[in-house]
Amino acid sequence: MDYCYDKSLGNITRMISKALGKRLEEKILKEKLDVSAEQWSALSLLYQKKVLTQVQIGAYLSLDKVRVLRIVSRLEEQKLVLRQISKTDKRFNDVRLTKKGKEIYHTIVPLALEVHDEALAGLTENDTDLLIDLLNRMKENLQ
Repeated sequence: MDYCYDKSLGNITRMISKALGKRLEEKILKEKLDVSAEQWSALSLLYQKKVLTQVQIGAYLSLDKVRVLRIVSRLEEQKLVLRQISKTDKRFNDVRLTKKGKEIYHTIVPLALEVHDEALAGLTENDTDLLIDLLNRMKENLQ
């Protein structure tokens, strides 16, 4: 297969990721919420996992520690997360959602689902399942 920029998986997935984030941020802004798509990723992850260290957040989101620190610090300023020194390992901070963080999560979920529906418009349920399966297999190939 010859390389073609327009068919480059990296290019296509990067453009999709940026478009999803931009569309979500537009919807969040309309609701007058002060949360970026990147911060939403951290909030959503914390909602699912309950408590994570900053190192774990970075690993899940593929972000460096400086970027994670900025995200967590901003969320902490907004009182959406609570950061505490880990009881099991003092070298790490445990991060968890506050009550306000959980409320914001529930406010943004419908917006995120709208963006997913927009992105998947015209695809059948089988198409969507196949797409997710293929993308996950590609991700596993690269790990």
